[in-house]
Amino acid sequence: MKFRRVISLAVWIGFSAVEIFPHLSAMELEPLREQLGLMKSICKGSPTKLNRRYACNTCPDYTSTGREPEAGPFQYAGSLSGNFTNPKAQEKLVNLTGCYAGSSAVSGGSILLRKEKNKWKRIQYYRAFNSAGCKIYKVAKRQLLLCEEGFVAQGYEENSLSQVLISDQGMRRNHILRLGNNFGVGCSPTKKSPRFHSTALKAIENSGKTLRLKIESGIYYYPRTPSLFCDDSQPPQMVVGSRRSYLVEFASDVGVLHAKSSSLRAVKDIEAYVKPPPER
Repeated sequence: MKFRRVISLAVWIGFSAVEIFPHLSAMELEPLREQLGLMKSICKGSPTKLNRRYACNTCPDYTSTGREPEAGPFQYAGSLSGNFTNPKAQEKLVNLTGCYAGSSAVSGGSILLRKEKNKWKRIQYYRAFNSAGCKIYKVAKRQLLLCEEGFVAQGYEENSLSQVLISDQGMRRNHILRLGNNFGVGCSPTKKSPRFHSTALKAIENSGKTLRLKIESGIYYYPRTPSLFCDDSQPPQMVVGSRRSYLVEFASDVGVLHAKSSSLRAVKDIEAYVKPPPER
């Protein structure tokens, strides 16, 4: 099965999330002067301005996979400010595009910079990690990086919400929740409109001690028309009585999010809707 990666920039695809309590920080474009300072620590030579964003003309050695020539430029695409590895550290997570092997489906990656002696220092390059869909939340006095990414395959769309833990040595994902729908399957040539399942994130509440996710699930169908058994050019309609709402609460244990015991059943029920199509 071939998957198409889907990474959103500011709006989470399919989630329609509403921030009831504001997050601490989200990806932003720095002013040109700030971009230049960041890119000087990323590029091997002097950065060049391309369409109001700075870039490295050639791919830095550390982006190479050693398999195929890589395509530049290596261009600034946004950054997050925080203390990702240490509460006292002044750091930036910089998102970049370009410089990837010809056989790769993902361009660029993210770089962790740390300010030392009033200068930005490159700490680690996370290949193929697109941090555009990430936001910082402060929970239990710690800054947590939450990221959304997903894929679409054979009419099925899945979006996953993960906590990304980054360090000087690398990164790992802490799975939080999977949501999805199969609207893209569309109509089948039958007399009865098929049913579609969907789960969606409606809101995130940050109390400062926990993160609460409001989730809605339901069963949908496409309306019929006089000439069609099923018309998927129209928005799907929810089956009466199928709507279910969940409130899932996550707590932080030494900086790592986990579902509270009172929410484990809800997580299981929500993820039961997320069923990728079988391989053909």
